[in-house]
Amino acid sequence: MTQDIDRLCLSLSTITVTVIISPFRIGYYTYKTYLETTWIGPAGVFLFFLIGTTLNKLVMSPIVGFFMEQEKQEGNFRFKHMHIRVNSEAVAFHVAGHVELNKTNESLNTLIKTQQTVFNRQYWLNMIHNTFDYMGSIISFVVIAIPVFNGTYDGIDGADLSSLIS
Repeated sequence: MTQDIDRLCLSLSTITVTVIISPFRIGYYTYKTYLETTWIGPAGVFLFFLIGTTLNKLVMSPIVGFFMEQEKQEGNFRFKHMHIRVNSEAVAFHVAGHVELNKTNESLNTLIKTQQTVFNRQYWLNMIHNTFDYMGSIISFVVIAIPVFNGTYDGIDGADLSSLIS
């Protein structure tokens, strides 16, 4: 119990710092981006964020139910094993091993199907999440390219321009 409270407090402290700092960081970088790229840069970044968040939400929402179903099936499978262990003598006297084997296999098959469903859904969630992570770095270069190709930095030599971009 105390470990759970410790983990909760650690998680809350980490989340609280991020929640407090993020609005200021977003505002600062939005302002800096606006100064360099006019409205196109911040609008493009926020549009990219909204599309990515929406897709992640659409793919992630159904997965929660599948995780709950997986936990339920794992519990059923553990219960079946405990039931056999506790009642093994009665099963042997009634010569019901084949019945218990069929019920246990049925429980295992249901669990495996549920885990496969979770895996398949989680694969697409990870695919979308990682795609938007990688595309985020590409978007940052596109945002930097706007003032470069607009001619904003025409008066800067190559070395200074490369240090500005990096």
